[in-house]
Amino acid sequence: MFKGCVWSWLSLVFILVFPGRQVQPQSQVNGHIQASIRSAALSLHFELPELGLSYLDSLKYIKKLGASHVTINVQAVMDTIYSSKLSFSHPEASSLRTLKEVIRQAQTLGLKVIIFPIVWIKERSNGEWRGRLNPKERSDWWSSYEKWLMALAMIAQDYRLDYLSIGSELSSLETDSDRWVDLISRIRSVYQGKMTYSANWDHFVDVPFWSHLDVIGLTAYYPLIEAGQQASSLKLYERWRLINGALVDWLSNYYPEKQIFFTELGYPSQSGGLSRPWHYLQGQEIDLKGQAMAFEAFRKAWHNSPSLLGVNIWNLWGLGGPHDSWYTVRGKPAAIEVIKLFKQLSGRLKQDTTTKLKVNK
Repeated sequence: MFKGCVWSWLSLVFILVFPGRQVQPQSQVNGHIQASIRSAALSLHFELPELGLSYLDSLKYIKKLGASHVTINVQAVMDTIYSSKLSFSHPEASSLRTLKEVIRQAQTLGLKVIIFPIVWIKERSNGEWRGRLNPKERSDWWSSYEKWLMALAMIAQDYRLDYLSIGSELSSLETDSDRWVDLISRIRSVYQGKMTYSANWDHFVDVPFWSHLDVIGLTAYYPLIEAGQQASSLKLYERWRLINGALVDWLSNYYPEKQIFFTELGYPSQSGGLSRPWHYLQGQEIDLKGQAMAFEAFRKAWHNSPSLLGVNIWNLWGLGGPHDSWYTVRGKPAAIEVIKLFKQLSGRLKQDTTTKLKVNK
């Protein structure tokens, strides 16, 4: 996710250039019926079974929310944004052995799996993150990255996974279009499923290789209010409707045959989480209501949109609970809204539903 970003001029211009419009409900795109992706993310940080923190327990909770998929975050490490290769010896790097075990656990529970590679930066100065990579030896970096992605693609094929992301928020490297197109071609030679890429929310318009992918993927960290502003359900809904209209118009003008998959949809449950949803280290007071309201606004704004393939709720790792300020909805009112969103995406939620929904712990 974009850490330390502000509402950019690019985003403002984007909203103005592509004004909102109403979308008529339909169940197919270009005659092809699309199955929705109802996913929640799970990072492979660590487990503490004695405290109830395990990957299997997290997967069971994701299943209870009504998810069809789990998106497993797989990390490689760079020492700095200038490093020329990826490292897999750091504790933040994900073990492929663990990845395979969690895939098997998920499939046993009836969850489909999406592999989601992320580059984690060990040492970062202010403003440095994976969206600003500048490897000293670019060719060496690409060789290292391609080797990693090919290993993930073969795992995806071995386990018959239907989706694979080829990267996340690598904004500064997106102009290397030849390398991306070549990588996509190489992956297709070993993997038969569909591919996406997770562009940053304010840097997706000019991604040059969208036409080579099956799905448009982007994060959803749009500021919904100004810092210090009081949130209301109507205000959040109107903001998401404006974003919806702009995105749908852009998609219909440039990639009408494709759909959008929000690869990271989440809000830290703390004050400031709606004005800077990408920033989970603000250290402000708990705000459970705001988190729930944001998910509700998204659900209502995207109701019956044929442009939306699905969402990935960020992030279900952790124990959660009412005193947790991180992204997870576990043990929080926002879990009810996620359940409703998943029901809506599956066509099982009526607008006037009175079904009693519970927050599962």
